[in-house]
Amino acid sequence: MDKFLSLTRQRLSWNDLHVDRYGISNGNLVVAQTSDICQSNSADSYLGLVASTQHHNAPPTETTSARALARGISSLLLRQGSASDSLYTYYIDSNGISQDPIAVLYEHQYLVYQATYRAAHGTADTERVLLYPRAEMMSQPHFIAPNHKADQLGELLEADPELRRRETQLGYQLVPSGSVDELATYLNGEGIPAPQPSSGEQTVAKMPDWQVLEQMIAAIKQCPKPVSDQDQQKPSG
Repeated sequence: MDKFLSLTRQRLSWNDLHVDRYGISNGNLVVAQTSDICQSNSADSYLGLVASTQHHNAPPTETTSARALARGISSLLLRQGSASDSLYTYYIDSNGISQDPIAVLYEHQYLVYQATYRAAHGTADTERVLLYPRAEMMSQPHFIAPNHKADQLGELLEADPELRRRETQLGYQLVPSGSVDELATYLNGEGIPAPQPSSGEQTVAKMPDWQVLEQMIAAIKQCPKPVSDQDQQKPSG
């Protein structure tokens, strides 16, 4: 990550990296495109990863120093121009190589794209690859059941074979059922390379506490205040 971010600090473009050797031209700055930091958990996670990289591989814990760190790394996040809600769509577009050469996406989005592409073309898309930073950051969604009926749904998501199969089709790595890696089994059956655990030494990047993260986001960009249900019900005019 530090080597990659140094390219942005130097204000190098993709053309400066001689991408013309591959028959393309892209004068944009070398950055990882993210969605809007005010609206996207994946963008916030990337902020946490960059912050950890610049903070001796540890998340900032104190608000004042975290805000200062955020202001210091803001250029590494905002030089990409206007973030788009359609980042994924642009990435998989035929012109993606000139718009979003590197995009911050969830692993499952990429895997679903490859499954869809193979179903349409009979082969995986070898023009797009999935890159993992050396400092890993895991996104682990949880199902929270607020009542008994929701608890029953949670049990189905965990135990029903058809639902688990559908979850793997959506690219999710499930809690292992016995010793079987269901996602790898599905992907291999579809002719798609499955993610492989790293054999080398890995660093786990930890996110700042949510209070600290909110302060960092505020230091980087002025986000619109969320609209409450009460505000939405106020008459206009």
